[in-house]
Amino acid sequence: MIRNFSLCGVSLVILGLLTACASIPERPSSSEILTDTAKVPANWTDRTQNIISRLGSNAPDTVWEGFDDPSLTQLVQQAITATPSAREAQARLILARTRYDLAQARLRPSLSLGSGATRERSSLEGPQFTNLPPQFAEFIEPEVDVFNLSASASWEPDIWGRRALEVQSAQLSVKAAAAQRDATLLSLQADTARTYVQLRSVQTQVSITREAMELLEETQELTGLLQDQDLANALDELQVSASIDARMSELATLEGQQVEFLLSVATLTGQTPNATNELTSGSVNIPDYSSGLPAELPSSLLTRRPDLRAASARLQAARAQSDADDLNRLPSFSLTGDGGLLSTTLDTLISTDARRGAIGAALGWPIFQGGALSAQREASDSDVLIAEAQYDAAILRALSDVEGALSRYVAAERALRRLDDGIDDRERIVALRELRFKAGLDNQFLVIEAQTQLLELRLASVQAQAASALAIIDLFAAVGGEW
Repeated sequence: MIRNFSLCGVSLVILGLLTACASIPERPSSSEILTDTAKVPANWTDRTQNIISRLGSNAPDTVWEGFDDPSLTQLVQQAITATPSAREAQARLILARTRYDLAQARLRPSLSLGSGATRERSSLEGPQFTNLPPQFAEFIEPEVDVFNLSASASWEPDIWGRRALEVQSAQLSVKAAAAQRDATLLSLQADTARTYVQLRSVQTQVSITREAMELLEETQELTGLLQDQDLANALDELQVSASIDARMSELATLEGQQVEFLLSVATLTGQTPNATNELTSGSVNIPDYSSGLPAELPSSLLTRRPDLRAASARLQAARAQSDADDLNRLPSFSLTGDGGLLSTTLDTLISTDARRGAIGAALGWPIFQGGALSAQREASDSDVLIAEAQYDAAILRALSDVEGALSRYVAAERALRRLDDGIDDRERIVALRELRFKAGLDNQFLVIEAQTQLLELRLASVQAQAASALAIIDLFAAVGGEW
């Protein structure tokens, strides 16, 4: 026993000497990790903040409250609770947490218990018996029962902190998975809202196009009457017929798009097409956002967007793993112990003489691995550079998304105001045409023409309303979710 402890002491002395002369390899320099304190370019901030200050900042608690559309709110909630994408993102988060638990387990000692019972039969013609003197033959037992109870323990002290870095990397990977889960849910909400707005827009355009069809059919009927009285020619009838065909083509296209958007809503919300058809069969008005915008943009952008949080966590995880890989060149030290009871009979198994045990210490130092350690280090450094580039790209993409959504919103609102003014003017023209027709000063064709021009402006207004709502939804996604 004293000799065993002497061997352990020698091993510890050698380990101490190696610790004194060993050094962690110097990593290649790389750019600073940009986390929540990342700098937003001033020109982006100024332009975006100027737009926000002009639009007002009385934002609702949630962006969906600003639309005041129960169907939209219901669809968005269904999208984040019932779709396979949401379940997959949650499963990936659970997987990351499991890997973190495994990394933590490697820091702790391991202990295992075991028991066994075997019956062994040896060949009497084997070399261990053939060379025995004949007088010992009667003492040979070819069959032997062996019973054992055992316990073994091992522990590798984390001298250089390599395991701790792996735990840190796994913990950051959990943060990245959680942020990626949030990004998936945010994307589902935004995609559902966009599809809903597009569906409402198409439904409204279908309704207006049908009104235009009725006017054209009325025009065709009047043209036929005039032709019977030789007051119109065949060319007039052909022009009206061609206009009807064009409207019919537009209507068929819009009805096809309506079916496509209904199916998209069903896919995004995990429902059957019939269910979404019932949900969206009521009002066909485009949801109108009437509230303000969040005043803190874009100063809080980098801490709100889940894809930026995920990219930041992945970058830090890559750095931690790279540091851990650097330590693979250093020695490792482990302690092991094994003990238990061993006997050929159950009666004597639990006795003092049946005890056995062993304790040991092991030291390993990877001196030459055929370039594997260098390759692993280069690979981890490359992972860091990739993560840095992805994070920088995510920041630029986020800033571009915010300013692009704001610019589209401003443009759509400006166009909508002009179209509203134009619709007011056209409505007055229609009213005047109808008065002049009743007074016998204009014919009915001029009235129908004015009504058709009004419908064209209404179609353009529907498209501008949809563009405005889509820009708000894009802004919701760009700033990272609920306001």
